[in-house]
Amino acid sequence: IASVQVTYRYGFGDIIQKMLVMNGSMFEYGITVKNKLDPIRYQFQIKDDFNNGILTEWKNVSITDNDKPDLLEDDTPLEGTTGDRHLFRIKVEDNIRVSDVVLTYRYGEGASSEVEMTSEDNGWWKLPMFLPDGSTDPLYYHISAVDSSGNVNQTLEKVVNITDNDIA
Repeated sequence: IASVQVTYRYGFGDIIQKMLVMNGSMFEYGITVKNKLDPIRYQFQIKDDFNNGILTEWKNVSITDNDKPDLLEDDTPLEGTTGDRHLFRIKVEDNIRVSDVVLTYRYGEGASSEVEMTSEDNGWWKLPMFLPDGSTDPLYYHISAVDSSGNVNQTLEKVVNITDNDIA
């Protein structure tokens, strides 16, 4: 074998042709997979010293996303006051696409509730809510993000301390 060339493309995108490099008794060429879920289609052209060649059939490699979303910055204030608006806000990124961000919270030792957050610009997600009147139980919360492939990441549990600022 004198040379081996690979022809590949993502889905039906632009065709890329590269020569493989001899490494011991193997021909090799490595790629870094793009942040896309399009399959990689490839074929080889193999030539001998007399320029005789063969062309293989096109083959497909399925690409899967196994990267969890990145939880970059939780901008939620950790202090709140009874009966007032509180804004939960976090910046989330993913190599493909973030599909859902969910706030899970509870007051004191109470039952947990889950609420979907709303997407803003530039990767920020938010959820405004009013803290209850008449209770200074701490609010425990964590935020989970899910990408389009079902990979999940979540913050550690945090505590919002609530003080009573209402006039009796």
